[in-house]
Formats: sequence, C-alpha cells, structure tokens
Amino acid sequence: MKLLIYPLLSFCALSASAQVEWLETEHNFGAFRESDGKASCVFRFVNHGNEPVAITGARANCGCTSPQYPIEAIAPGDTAAVTVAYDPAGRPGRFTKYVQVDVSGEAKKRLSITGVVIGEPSSIGTQYPVDFGVLRLRRGAVLVGQVDKGKLKTASVSMYNTTADSLRPRFDIPADYIDVAMVPDVIPPGEQATMTLYFRSGKCPLYGLVENSITVIPQPINEPDSVYELPVTAIVNEDFSRLTPEQMKKAPVAALESRSLDFGTVAAEGELSGSVRITNKGQNTLYIRRVYSTDPGIKAEVAKTEVKKGRSTDIMVSVDPAAISGKLLNAKISVITSDPLNPVQTLRVTGILDR
Repeated sequence: MKLLIYPLLSFCALSASAQVEWLETEHNFGAFRESDGKASCVFRFVNHGNEPVAITGARANCGCTSPQYPIEAIAPGDTAAVTVAYDPAGRPGRFTKYVQVDVSGEAKKRLSITGVVIGEPSSIGTQYPVDFGVLRLRRGAVLVGQVDKGKLKTASVSMYNTTADSLRPRFDIPADYIDVAMVPDVIPPGEQATMTLYFRSGKCPLYGLVENSITVIPQPINEPDSVYELPVTAIVNEDFSRLTPEQMKKAPVAALESRSLDFGTVAAEGELSGSVRITNKGQNTLYIRRVYSTDPGIKAEVAKTEVKKGRSTDIMVSVDPAAISGKLLNAKISVITSDPLNPVQTLRVTGILDR
C-alpha cells in the first residue's frame, strides 16, 4: 500500500504549480450519416509548467460518448491528447455532449462535442414513418379536424431532412383558404422543421368534409420524383354558438321524409335515379348548405338551397352501377343544413345490383 500512495503524493506535490493550456475545448462534427459509424476527434493540451502532469480521469455525460486518454505523465513542454468518440447508432438528429477531464494540479476541464446525425430509415422510421424520398414526415396528411365556419384553425406536420444538403421546401397551394408557414424555412441536413397549415374556414366555399392537397417541393430537388402531394382534410361546421334562445325557437327544422332510398333489385347497367323530399318544419328559412357523398358512383343535388317555412324541396340522387364493386349497393349521402339541432343528417342509399 505504501508503494502505491507514496508516488501519488509525490506527483501531486510536484504538479501543484502546473500550467496546462488546452488547444481545443469544443468540436463540431457537422452533419454525418449514421451509417458512417463512430465519429471521433482529438482535444490537445500543452504542459507549460515546470513539472509533469497526468490525466487522472475523463467522464462523459452519456454512454454514447467515450473518451480515451494516455495514462503516462506528460512532461513539461509536451503535448497530450484526449480522443473523444461519439456513437451515432440509433441517435438521429442534433446532439451536444460533454466530457469532463481531470488533470493533476489543474481545475476540471469540460470539453464539448456537437453535430448532427443523418439517421438511417431504421432509426428515424418510428418518429418519421412516412417516406417522401428526401424528406421523411411524421404524418402523411394534414388533419385539420372540426372547424366552425368563419374560424381559423391550424395543424402541423414535422419533416426530417434525410440528405446531406440543406433543403428549402416550397409549397404549391391550390386554395385561397389554405396558408402554410415553415419553421425554420431552411432544413439543415439531418434536422427537422415544422410545417404549420392555416385553414381559414371563412374563405372555404364548402361545409362538411373538405379534401384538398398541397404540393411539397423540397428545393433543391435531389431526386427526379421529389415532388409530393400532401393531403389536407377538414370538416367545416356551421357555427350556431351565438344563437339566442329566442333565435333557437324560431330556427329552421330540416325533416327528411325518409332516411333511406332503396332501389331494390335493379339491373347493373344504366344510371339509377331517385329522390327524397326534405321539408322545413321550423319558422325561419332553411338553408341547405351541401348534399354530397364520398362513395363512388353516387351523386346528389337539391332543387333549391333555400326552403321557406312549411315548404319542401327534393334531394335528387343518381347512381352509376359501373362505379360500384360487387352486387351490394350501400352508400351514404350527407345532408348539411342550417338546422341548429340537427345540422348533419344521413341519407342511406341501398339496393342489389343484378350482375
């Protein structure tokens, strides 16, 4: 035990006046691919003192970072090096890590490494499962959700740059009720940005389900097919929140004469047509905002969009059997009106096609 303690005490006494100058304390790896494996750098210091010094320890703040250092004493005037390696496996994105180095007779020194890992699909697939080529997206569509007419609603999608180049996405927007902002507007290699979509329902001409898309062009285009359509969906509802109790008493009431239109068994050739009557049983004028179907081969329209008290109009339905797969006809038509108690009603269209 004495043989171990005595040299250490003697060395500490000799190095009490040490003067160590670090030539580097920070290192930026920049952007590199996860598949490149471990990235390493060297931090050097010079012993300007009159006595030898030694590195007595080096500790990283993360298991992904590993320091290596010489165990021999560094003589006066000599240079020593600490090598720090970073393992990017499974760690896409920007990182900052620290290593604390203990040198005998000196205050502890903190070294830092930074960089950006461009992740492989296997690593970024969980966070960004949608493959847009040079971009990976957290979601493959912008889901605005429910929004009252006249209100503004936002929705966002995160994007990840899989390339070694900075990308500045451009957006082609086909509708004036949609705006887009990107933060940051330039996506550095291996980093993410958030695209925020502003849905201005007051400018949207439709009620109910609204489907559109925006074109994403990640400039500069690195691939021939680097132009993508990003679907946008929203459901626009009429805002009845400001109606007074008196207005509710006088509100229109939309009454369908039937909730279904059954064609029975029909030939699978030629267009089918039928109608269902809708009556206003309230006091104020009933406005039919929209009638539509998302099912293939189904079309619907109304003869009048304004229905006075006690009056009626027809919802006219046409069916193209050629657009329907199989023998069973089972479609849905949404009827949207200004009836505050029942603004959205469903008309079911059924039948059997004799194929």
